[in-house]
Amino acid sequence: MSDRLNATGVPERQNLKSGNNSTNIQAQGSVYVGMQYADIRQLLLDLFQQNYETLLEDANREAERRAAEVVDAVLNKLAKLPPSLVENLREPGIQRALVQAQVEHATTGDHDDADIYANLLIQKIQHPAKNLTSIACQQAIETVGKLTQRHMDLLTCLFVVQKTNFPSISSVKDWRNTLKRYLDPFAYAITSDLDVLRHLDATACIAYDTTLAMDIRVMLRGQHPELLNDPADIFRVLAGSNDEVFSVLSAFDSGLGGLKSCFLSNKGIAIAHANLARHLPVSPLAVWVS
Repeated sequence: MSDRLNATGVPERQNLKSGNNSTNIQAQGSVYVGMQYADIRQLLLDLFQQNYETLLEDANREAERRAAEVVDAVLNKLAKLPPSLVENLREPGIQRALVQAQVEHATTGDHDDADIYANLLIQKIQHPAKNLTSIACQQAIETVGKLTQRHMDLLTCLFVVQKTNFPSISSVKDWRNTLKRYLDPFAYAITSDLDVLRHLDATACIAYDTTLAMDIRVMLRGQHPELLNDPADIFRVLAGSNDEVFSVLSAFDSGLGGLKSCFLSNKGIAIAHANLARHLPVSPLAVWVS
């Protein structure tokens, strides 16, 4: 498949009781098959409490509220997936990632980040074994708190322009509408500011390599050459009257700025993918990093 888009243990609960439609599950630890989501939620919050530092009462309540945002977002998404995936919550690596996401979000508290953590965790729950997808998600969870929303939106612009392809489009109008959907929420973040790019490089979300330069015009032409009759003005053809899309595409011009020298890492792809998934349907992360 193309790499371009077709888009420590759980605390024992010796007195745990399951609901009427669930199975009692105990025995020196926690098994999740058959449990009500309310029970799983409490177990995951207990796991957070065991692993987060003690704070003053008000701060502790706020930390628990933020941790619950992540847990609730994960369980809401997990409920829409095959029930067998719940069993993967037993994996130590998954539990570590859950704790890490709760701790990071409890510390920084940006409301939008909860959904980003949840999207990363859902991808990791679907890949409990050690592979590139699982590793990228773990690294991303450890990094989200070091980025502003603008950093993550810029990563998403990079991801959409550099890594995604839309094979189902059949006309320039379709292409324009698709780019509008995928870029409009993030276009404000586009920048070639070296301080921003160096921060993304320092956090290993991108490799900023001025000895290399990608040619976005060539990349775009290669997707649907039969639709592009005016390659000299490719950015305006694809943007139409949409100035946001035009500003994003123009920023990647191989003759301008530093974006042409930015190359996404697997971790950067994972963050961009999780951020994009807050707004639009997107193919599984493994399409790009496995």
